[in-house]
Amino acid sequence: MIVALDHIAIAVPDLEASIKRFMDDFGLTFEGTEDVEAAKTSTAFFPLPPTSIELVHPL
Repeated sequence: MIVALDHIAIAVPDLEASIKRFMDDFGLTFEGTEDVEAAKTSTAFFPLPPTSIELVHPL
């Protein structure tokens, strides 16, 4: 049984458009972006306590 989630990652084709949609359509607070060179991705974070949503886009 799942009792908690740390985060949910969603792969997106356009990071900027997806950030705007999550803010505008879902009313989520945008926490920032981070490039993860080791994974060759750029990520955007939306806290949604007790978890968070992470949008992932390839670099």
